[in-house]
Amino acid sequence: MAVQPFFGWLLAGFWLVENGRTARPFCSTNSSPRYTSPAPCFWLPKNQWLATAKTSQPMAKGSTNKPTDTVRKITIIRTVAPWGARGNMAKSHLKLVAPVTVNRTVAMPVRKPNAKLRTREYLTDAEVESLTEAAKGNRYGQRDATMILMAYRHGFRVSELVDLRWDQIDFDRATLAVRRAKRSTPSTHPIQGDELHALRKLQREQEPKSPFVFTSERGSPFATAGFARLVERAGVEAGLGFKAHPHMLRHACGFALANKGHDTRALQAYLGHRNIQHTVRYTELSQDRFKNFWR
Repeated sequence: MAVQPFFGWLLAGFWLVENGRTARPFCSTNSSPRYTSPAPCFWLPKNQWLATAKTSQPMAKGSTNKPTDTVRKITIIRTVAPWGARGNMAKSHLKLVAPVTVNRTVAMPVRKPNAKLRTREYLTDAEVESLTEAAKGNRYGQRDATMILMAYRHGFRVSELVDLRWDQIDFDRATLAVRRAKRSTPSTHPIQGDELHALRKLQREQEPKSPFVFTSERGSPFATAGFARLVERAGVEAGLGFKAHPHMLRHACGFALANKGHDTRALQAYLGHRNIQHTVRYTELSQDRFKNFWR
């Protein structure tokens, strides 16, 4: 009876050499370690071992078994294939495929030049007036109309306009301390009567109070993108026929002062240009330069 276990271990050793993996025997019956009865055993790979637990078997009355004898209880049962069946399993039809993705350079969208979007980059006095009247119909019409008026009268950039504070305005002397962006030259501008009236009314009605002149309904400083949308919507309401943007108001200021015949150096200081070449563009298109021609 001891021959069968011997050949069983021998076959297991050959199988281990062939597969190169650690295995463990599994018998189909609960045979004792003495191998008193023949039991077909299968050899499982390490990842298919059956989880077993040793428990002590109490000695029954009249039993010849010792208390040290144990019983193996199978806690997890997995599919067991007989020895040699692994070679007969069907092969998978999956195979590695070379990637076919082509890496390409994605071109960024190119913005069209301003000349193809609109014929000019400034507004006339009549267009600014219609833009202001259209803004008065908004929910906060007093604030919106005052913003457009101040940007036009003082040639504000949009960042300079939203950063305007009450301490820059002197209501007694009717002056405005202009702080410029882009390293431009600061200056002091006079404030006209209609501007003073609009600013005083805006200061009385401002809630909540803020050190900034133009604020949103939450009390925070007005955003540059918000003013851009405001001007664009007002341009549509006014029927301008082209898309308006805030910098058009600064150009409108330069062209309006150049058409009134103001000196180029004075205009440069008013707009805060460090380079006079930026101011010459307004005097080049002034209509008064040629008013005495053909007379």
